Amino acid sequence: MAIASSQLISHILPIWAGICFASIGIAYQLAATRKVTPRRIFLLMAACGTALFAVKCSSSGDLSTHAVILGLGAGVSQYISVRLVGRAMRLGPFSLAWCMVALNFSPVVLYAAIIQHIHQPWTQWLAVAIAVLCCILAALGHGSTSTTVASTRTKLSYGLLLIAILFINALPNIGIQDLNTNAAGRGLDLFFLCMYASIAVIALFDALKHHELGHTLRHGWMPGLLAGVGSVSGMLALGAAAGRSGPAAFLISSMVTLILPMFAAILIFHERVTLRWIATLVLGLIAIALANF
Repeated sequence: MAIASSQLISHILPIWAGICFASIGIAYQLAATRKVTPRRIFLLMAACGTALFAVKCSSSGDLSTHAVILGLGAGVSQYISVRLVGRAMRLGPFSLAWCMVALNFSPVVLYAAIIQHIHQPWTQWLAVAIAVLCCILAALGHGSTSTTVASTRTKLSYGLLLIAILFINALPNIGIQDLNTNAAGRGLDLFFLCMYASIAVIALFDALKHHELGHTLRHGWMPGLLAGVGSVSGMLALGAAAGRSGPAAFLISSMVTLILPMFAAILIFHERVTLRWIATLVLGLIAIALANF
C-alpha cells in the first residue's frame, strides 16, 4: 500500500507542477489584455516566491554556496527569458513562444548526457531534434502578426528568438537537476530564494526606471498573483518530483504546461489558428511524448 501510494505521488507531482506552470502562461495572456507586459508580471510573481522561500530558508538554516550561485544564475536567466517571451508575443502568436517554454526539457537532456554522463536513449535525442524543428517551423510561418508576408530577416530573427527562449528558460531546471543529482536535493530552498530574489530586484529596478510600477500594481495584480502562486507551487512540486522521478519529472510537467495554455489561447483569448500553428504545437507534443519513452 505504501509503495502504491508513493508511486501515485510520483505520477501526480509532475502533473501538478505542469498545471501550476501553465497558469503562468494564462496569466501572461490575461495581463496582455490589460496592457501589462510579461516582465511586469514577473515582478509580482518573484515577490511571492521570495516571501515564501525566505520563510522556508529561515527555518532550515541550509547554506550552500553552490545553491546560491545556481539560484542567482537561474534568476537572471529567467528575467532574460521573460523579456524574450514578451518580444516574441509582439512578433507572433503567444502559443508559439509558450511552446518553447514548455519544451525546455531539451537542454536538461543535453546537460544530463554531456555534463553528468547519464545515458540518454535515442528517443530523447529525437525529441530534442523535433523541439528545434518546432522553432524552425514556427519561424517560417509566424515571423509576423501582420497580414503581410514576413521577410527572411524577420523569420530568421524570430526563429533565433524562439531558440534562445528554449535554452535560456531551461537553466533553472538544469540547476534543479544538478542539485538533485549531486547534492541529493540539499539547498533547493536556498536555490529558489536566490532565484526569486534576483528576479524581484532586477524587475523592480526595471519597473522604477520606466515609471511603470504604479501601472503594474493597478492593472497587473490579479495575473501577477496567479503567476506567483503558479510559479511557487510549480517549483515546489517539480523539486519534489525530480527527487522521485529524475529527468522524467521535467518531461511530464512540460507536456501539461504546453497543453493547458494552448487551449486557453484558443478558447478564452481567441488566438487565430492556422495549419502551421497546429503543426508546430503537434510537433511539440510529439517531442515531449518521445522524450518520455
